[in-house]
Amino acid sequence: MVIDGKQLPAPPQPFGGVIAPLARDSKPFWPARIAPPKDAPNVLLIITDDVGFGAPSTFGGVIPTPALDRIANDGLRYTNFHSTVLAQTATEKPMLMFVQVAEDLKVDAAAKTVRLVNVGQQTVYFADRPVRLAGHITMADYLKEWTSKAGADNFSKDPPNAALSVFEPGQANNTLAVIEIRNPKSEGRDLVYDYKVISGTLPAKGGQTSLFIDWIGVGGGVGVGFHGVGVGFRGPGWR
Repeated sequence: MVIDGKQLPAPPQPFGGVIAPLARDSKPFWPARIAPPKDAPNVLLIITDDVGFGAPSTFGGVIPTPALDRIANDGLRYTNFHSTVLAQTATEKPMLMFVQVAEDLKVDAAAKTVRLVNVGQQTVYFADRPVRLAGHITMADYLKEWTSKAGADNFSKDPPNAALSVFEPGQANNTLAVIEIRNPKSEGRDLVYDYKVISGTLPAKGGQTSLFIDWIGVGGGVGVGFHGVGVGFRGPGWR
């Protein structure tokens, strides 16, 4: 099947195949070939990533690019470009990682709990998309993320996975496990979670501990821009 190529880019083609749970029940689909109109010119489109006009010699830059120079000399140079910066909207979720650090770890295999001993009372968060941001929140604000104050999509409704990294005494390397955490309880300077092992083995002796908690759209008054960090909205988080 061939479709007219007078419009670029061509209109999206509906998927004509079948995607089934099993390969034998699926049906492949190949989009139609786009045919150029009669006497259409040849167009060579070169896209370079993260390169500005100040780089190649083709546009007066300092890096010699003789092949591109030859192509440009036989064609056209477009030098007046404008682009619109992508702006973050209130519906986009910062892909946050929370980090908690403790002096020791105690695992109660019978009760299925892990205790972060003398855990830091400030929880660090950071993200690199859709914007870069970093900061920290108090333990009280972190625990709000497990309540209805953080909205319908809070940690209690959707318990996160977390990477647990522990340097056990006498071991050359850290012990790493991935666990699902639930029901955080603050007990003095300690923080206790119920857990379920996803992968790896929990340490037998404890030791210096870091807990890396998967992304969350911060809320409960800890919106992006909290305490002047980054840009965004205060109040309910983005979820």
